Amino acid sequence: MKKSLFVLLAIAAMALNGQATIRTVNQFGTAQFSTVQAAITAAVTGDTVLVAPGTYFDSPSVSTKSLTIIGAGWDLTTIDGGGSPCWSVSGVQSLGSVFEGMDNTSSGVVISNSTNGDSVTFRRCRMRSTGNIIVSAVNGKRLYLEDCLLTSAVNGSLINVPTATNATLFVKGCILGFTGGAQSSTTYFNGANGSPVEITNCTFVSVRRPFDLTGAQPVIAINNIFYDWTGTPTWGTFLAGSVFDYNASDATAPAIPGTFTNHILLGANDPFVTYDEALNYVHGTSDLHLNGGTGGLALTNAGHPLILDVDGSRSDVGAYGGPRPLVDNGIPAFPFVTSLTVPNLIESGDNLNVNSTGRVGPRY
Repeated sequence: MKKSLFVLLAIAAMALNGQATIRTVNQFGTAQFSTVQAAITAAVTGDTVLVAPGTYFDSPSVSTKSLTIIGAGWDLTTIDGGGSPCWSVSGVQSLGSVFEGMDNTSSGVVISNSTNGDSVTFRRCRMRSTGNIIVSAVNGKRLYLEDCLLTSAVNGSLINVPTATNATLFVKGCILGFTGGAQSSTTYFNGANGSPVEITNCTFVSVRRPFDLTGAQPVIAINNIFYDWTGTPTWGTFLAGSVFDYNASDATAPAIPGTFTNHILLGANDPFVTYDEALNYVHGTSDLHLNGGTGGLALTNAGHPLILDVDGSRSDVGAYGGPRPLVDNGIPAFPFVTSLTVPNLIESGDNLNVNSTGRVGPRY
């Protein structure tokens, strides 16, 4: 029955996606493939790979085709790369590949976008590392991180930025943080950026040095929260022509070479529903939605006036504001059956009614 339902969903998806072929993956052998890499190998450009709930000890590579790979949400579908990247994307043939609705974990680099991998999107994904950089895009091109949760358990950098020209890094609606005790040498963006770094409606927690950028291209940061500073606050290095608008920080803005207009000082007013500064980010406990207190209210409807929330009001500051806010658990815009209820007693000739519970994410 589970196999039939999965196939039916795949058929429905094909009707919605024109001529693209749907490749299904289930680790228990109830789909076309039991590993993600096997499905990718069989797929051709334009195909969609659906990855059922489960944990896949895999380190898939996409290099010769453009694919859409969709899990059931980061609380249900996990790609465990071990010490290897969860995803390696490279080559101009991978132009436009999309990865959505998965938990990606590794003790090394989690995402490797290299060798001209271009216009690659990771959307509604969780990315976590216990020992290295989350995203390495040094030799890649345009990379989009949308509505993602990025956390690291060690000191270091979260994102090594693209170094090539025409290689903009876009980070929108994401939460980025370090877990465990206060970090002593953390950086969010590192490298010689050959193109702009654009950051919109993100929330950064456990902040020491957001930027260590030596390239000749600007940072554009709008509607972001930088909260829970450790050590001596410093914004780090970046191009003097960078633009920072409608950002919030609980530290006094230090002298920086760019502009920092409309800087909102939070002071001691914690803006979040639940966040423990002593523990930094704790998955499943920290709730970085804006609260109803002084800090949260100061950031509600306080973003850039030309950026709107989904309800049409002026955008809130942080990851849960803006036209594409963070979706908890990374639920993708795709139907998945997550549980079935089958009658206990079934005899030959009986009508069979099976109740299912599924999930469908936002359409944007």
